Amino acid sequence: VRDDIVAAAIEGRTQRLLGELRSMAQVDYESLPPLIERRASETGLDAAVPAAAAEAAPATE
Repeated sequence: VRDDIVAAAIEGRTQRLLGELRSMAQVDYESLPPLIERRASETGLDAAVPAAAAEAAPATE
């Protein structure tokens, strides 16, 4: 009987959990470039960041 109760409630609980995860996973993509650049400079990987790599690249004609 207990298994039947759990099985009957699992879909609603799963949907609720997935909804909560989606709402918590909102990403402000406009904030990512500054975050990436800050993290790269903190770790010394500035060359891995496109903006830093473009600035450091020699000029081509």
